[in-house]
Amino acid sequence: MKDLGFKIAFCLLLFGGIWIPTWSQPTTEVDDWQVKAALLAKMVDFIEWPVLHRPQKDVFLIGVYQDNQMLRVLRKVYAERKAKSRVIGVLPIHDEQEMLHMPFDVIWLGRLSETHLRQLLPYLQQSSALIVSDTPGYAQEVSMVNFFESEGKVKFEMNTRILTQKGFVVNFRLLKLAKIVK
Repeated sequence: MKDLGFKIAFCLLLFGGIWIPTWSQPTTEVDDWQVKAALLAKMVDFIEWPVLHRPQKDVFLIGVYQDNQMLRVLRKVYAERKAKSRVIGVLPIHDEQEMLHMPFDVIWLGRLSETHLRQLLPYLQQSSALIVSDTPGYAQEVSMVNFFESEGKVKFEMNTRILTQKGFVVNFRLLKLAKIVK
């Protein structure tokens, strides 16, 4: 009888010990990435792409440059979702030429060195994709949408000058939620 009680207690501790830490582990970093992905998915419904933009017919294509964490999150979050009535496809961008030769609707930029960013600018300027990032300072230089954290919350800023120059039209309701950068 004592053996049975010991076995039950041991099993409870063993299995309880396996499950409890996974519940109590902090997940804020993953949550922030998921929040950015969810915001981006909703955001595209409030943005009209330039007339010259030639998207793929059946796929809303998101390219991710130099950000493996966001690539994983976007693939997971968008696995069975749609944007602009099209299935969402998420692809890594391996080099600058792909930005011009693939019909991306969105390009997510990872954190780059200042030199690398300068080299990339001509390619980004030729692209008709919405440029999105989460790096401080990118909204002033290259990104149309840039996510940032403030007071423990994920927020976003939009560069209306770049958006207008590129021919994007953003719904006023989305602009009201954004920090505006010019």
